[in-house]
Amino acid sequence: MKNIYYNNFLKYATFIKSKSFESLADVMEGVTDIVIPKVDSEEDKKAMVMFGFSGNGKTTWINNFCLENPEYVVLSMDSVVRELSDRLGRQVDGMEITKAFSEKLDEVCSSNKNVVVDGNFLNLLTRMALVDSLHAYGFCVSLVDITPIFETTIKSRIMSEASRVIGEEVNEENISKYRDDFRYKNMERRVMEYHNMERLRSSFKEQMILGATSFGVEDVIVVDNSSKSDNIGGKKM
Repeated sequence: MKNIYYNNFLKYATFIKSKSFESLADVMEGVTDIVIPKVDSEEDKKAMVMFGFSGNGKTTWINNFCLENPEYVVLSMDSVVRELSDRLGRQVDGMEITKAFSEKLDEVCSSNKNVVVDGNFLNLLTRMALVDSLHAYGFCVSLVDITPIFETTIKSRIMSEASRVIGEEVNEENISKYRDDFRYKNMERRVMEYHNMERLRSSFKEQMILGATSFGVEDVIVVDNSSKSDNIGGKKM
């Protein structure tokens, strides 16, 4: 089986483009007939798809998980993009990334390893195409929802950036000292604007309810603050 993900992505993109959907709810109802159902596998292969915003701690969680579960291999969308860009010596477009990711998914799914997919799959089409592809390969698919720790991730980023600007470490223990510092407040504003928090919250709620749990994942693993760990390494492909 070759380029399953690429072909599935084109299938969904073509289908949705040909219709007049007004909401994600309409999309989910419309694509029901073309979703690939889970294929029961005697091999009991497992795949996990990360769900969370950029900088949310997905890779940190994955690295710790793979250290404790070496039977899993990580397929990183970011790594695919970097490798492709370096090889071509230029910026790459979305369809080039989709094709390269599809080829890498073929390689990973042909191994005897379980799989963790690390990427920003907020886009409904990419997520549906991915889960369909993993089912076609005979994987039992779980979604790992990392979004509950997003607020903590943003807070940590603000303190890190403020430390760089102020020239002193800003942390949980001394944060009260800097809350009224104009440099801290400016950095807080810039980080919040960069991540467009309200848009992200709205996007997550809609996508999660209508997409992530609606098209065939067998389990949803919710990661909260107590599950977050140090970035301590893991194998990537």
